[in-house]
Formats: sequence, C-alpha cells, structure tokens
Amino acid sequence: MRGRLLILATALLWSTAGVVVKYLSWNAFSIAGFRGLLSMLTLMAFRCANGRKGFASVCPRFSKANVCTGLFMFLTSTSYTLAIKMTTAANAVVLQYIAPMLVMLYAVMFEAHKPDLTSILLTIAVFVGCLLTFAGKLSFRGALGNGIALLSGFALAGQVIVSRKTEGGSLDGLMIGSGLSFVVFFSWLFFEPMETFTISALLAAAFLGIIQYGLANICYAKGMMQTDAVTASLLLTLEPVLAPIWVYLTLGEKPSGFELIGLCCVIAAVSLHTLLTGRKKLRAKEAKGGG
Repeated sequence: MRGRLLILATALLWSTAGVVVKYLSWNAFSIAGFRGLLSMLTLMAFRCANGRKGFASVCPRFSKANVCTGLFMFLTSTSYTLAIKMTTAANAVVLQYIAPMLVMLYAVMFEAHKPDLTSILLTIAVFVGCLLTFAGKLSFRGALGNGIALLSGFALAGQVIVSRKTEGGSLDGLMIGSGLSFVVFFSWLFFEPMETFTISALLAAAFLGIIQYGLANICYAKGMMQTDAVTASLLLTLEPVLAPIWVYLTLGEKPSGFELIGLCCVIAAVSLHTLLTGRKKLRAKEAKGGG
C-alpha cells in the first residue's frame, strides 16, 4: 500500500506541470534545463540526507539500467514540456497516457505476464476515461506537438518498464535524467530576455524543479520499488485527471460534462484496481501463512 501511495503522490505532483509550464514565458528547453538542475540538486540532497557522505557518494551510479532509465526520463520530460508549448496541455497529457496500454502489452509480449480480465478492463477504462476527460478539447491543430506528445507516451512507458529493472531503485536513473536535461538545455536560459526573469517566474521555475519534479521523482523512485509496472502505470494516469482541476483552481476554467465523467471513470477504475490488487495480495499472504 505504501508503494501505491507514493506513486499517487507522484501523479499529484506531476499533474501541476501543465499549468506552471503554460504560465512561464520561457522557451520549453530553458524550462527543461532549469528544472533539470534543481531536480538533480534535490535528488542529491535527498541521498545525502539519507546517510551518503561526500560529493562522489551522492552522484549517480552509471549502470546500464540506470542510464536507460535516465535516457527515458530525459526523453519523457523534454518531449512533454515541448508538447505543452506546441499544443494544448489537454492534448499533451492525454496523448502521453497511452503509456498504461503500452506497459501492459510489453508485459504480455515480453515478460509472459498474463493479466486477468479485470486488469484488462480497468486499463481500458482508464484510457477511455482520459479520452473523455479531454473530449471537448482535443483537436487536430498542432499536429507536430501532438506527435511529440505521443512520443512522450512511449518514453513514459519505457521509463516505467526500465525503472523496475534497476538495482536498489530508480533514483540513480532519475538523477542521470535530470542531469542530462541540465547539461543539454541550461544554456538556453542565456537567450531568454532579462525582463522574463521576474520573481514570480523564478518561484514558478523553482517549484517545477524542486517540488513538481525533484520531490515527485523521490516519491516515484521509492514507489516503484514496491509496485509492479502495470499497477504503477495505471496509478500514474491520475495525472491527466488532476491536471484540469489545477486549471480550474488557478484559472477558473470549469470542467465540462465529459471531463467530469472522465474524471469519475479514471478515479473509480484506479481505486478499484488498487483495492482488488491489495485484496488479492492479502489473500495470497493469508494462504501462504495458513499453509
């Protein structure tokens, strides 16, 4: 249960990205570079606070699995941020969340995982719920932005799958991904007009790096150690449902009827999946103890 709660916290924090990125007038690459720097420092500080001393000891370990996780994270973050700038936030989020379907297909085809009918139906329900949530906002404008958003969905699925294969958790991979964003894109900040570096803009960017990405990735790394990939990908779909709630609270944009139906659909499906999974594991534990 603790792992699932951490993944839910991750979805909650990730869901705030759309509003903040839209608020910032900076280029998408500038945002990615600044967020990557603060996220990397946050993750290093977390590791240091957990008993690791010295600069070398808090740096990530560059194993094959960690590097793959970092690359997928980098691709997910960059493509998602770019898509938000090029298309509507609704399009960017809903197209990214093809990920649960991809994770389940991967598990079936390459890991000999046989999902039960309930898991299949709930996965489909989550995806339909995401579509309903943004049914009134999806459009064919910004085809390139939509394509990049779809790419972020494949990258997110890869990140979820690879994160489960890392030894000792995915924190090292997330640090690599954040550091890569910083190294590749931080120089873009020097081309931003000086008048855009207002107090509010810097606070918003700091929130993105420290809370929305840094703290979220700590929750993600810890949660993935205790949650299977299919369950994690389903729980993360709360992000696209929470996104319009932030928009409503900050911009006063009321959700449509389709959005409310989609919201209820996803929350019900994810809650039911979590409940059934917990009961199944409890029964298995009781049966094992009884034997």
